Amino acid sequence: MAHAGWPGRGAGPDAVTVVLIAAAVLCSVLLLLAYAPQQPEDELVAQDVTLAEHQMEKKTSGESKNLLEDAARLTELPASDYVANTEEEFIIPARWGLRLNTSLLHTRLLEAASGARLHPVWDIIPPENPTPQPGQFPVRGAQPGSNAVGLMINVAWGGEHLHTMLDVLQQHQAQATFFVLGKWAEENAELISNILAQGHRIAAHGYADRHPARMTREELRTDLKKAVYVLREHSGYPPLLYTPHYGEVSEYTLQEAHNQGLTTLLWTADTADWLLQDPEAMMNRIKPDVKDGAMILMHPTENTPAFLSEFLSYLEDKGLRAVSCERLLQPLPQPPDNLGEVLEQLDDNRASNRRR
Repeated sequence: MAHAGWPGRGAGPDAVTVVLIAAAVLCSVLLLLAYAPQQPEDELVAQDVTLAEHQMEKKTSGESKNLLEDAARLTELPASDYVANTEEEFIIPARWGLRLNTSLLHTRLLEAASGARLHPVWDIIPPENPTPQPGQFPVRGAQPGSNAVGLMINVAWGGEHLHTMLDVLQQHQAQATFFVLGKWAEENAELISNILAQGHRIAAHGYADRHPARMTREELRTDLKKAVYVLREHSGYPPLLYTPHYGEVSEYTLQEAHNQGLTTLLWTADTADWLLQDPEAMMNRIKPDVKDGAMILMHPTENTPAFLSEFLSYLEDKGLRAVSCERLLQPLPQPPDNLGEVLEQLDDNRASNRRR
């Protein structure tokens, strides 16, 4: 007896129907394969695509991914927690880290059109322990990692020597922070303009030529307020940093400075140029403390320009830059500028290994 669903047959479809069903299934599979995304391993970077000026064309997805991950390890700038020296009562502020965003760059490389010029993208790595409570201790330097030294030039007198110092700084393409007494700034507005015109920074050194440790809290508060006001009027921006006149820190100095928006700095090394006459003696005094992240104190004396010229050449020989203290203490480091060189070296190493 014939099955109701399949006339003239037993239970089940006829051969033609089976073939049609099989063909339909096969077509569906082929369509899925045709329109499915390619496996990343099969994708190639387009022609003449560069990253940080390094040629990346025709690398497979896997090759470019591995190259980026190796480059990220070699260029990473790790985060550094703040350092508090409770015995000597100073801190080194925390510094954030940077790491190449390999995932985003990998995607951009594969999607880039022919001839695209890609730039690196960096992720920020926060420190586990950021800066402690403000006003706890003065700052005496920065975390290593910027290959730089901060120049602190305290100015309460000696304006006749500043032009020569500015010439030396310009010759070496160096930057500095000038910690200026407010009263001196009022009397030397043209010199303040010259300092700013060369890209240096102005910071606070108090207003009056007085010993901060001998001031009452109210007197210090008034002195700092006046200094901030005067420096803002003469520079166009409020100062961010403060180093006390004579280096004196009382029990309320840091808190009063913090209340005025100032971070209190002391130096890593002092040239004692106000005492020493010989530039070589100044160099010998500070050399043991010259390192990445140090802050070096000097004043505009007759012999300081000669010392400064020798010192800046010494920094250059050590691979260190002279920068303002504001730049040195930035919590975010400057992104590495050698990514292209790192990528090229990694590619050369891979090529060498394949030839073996």
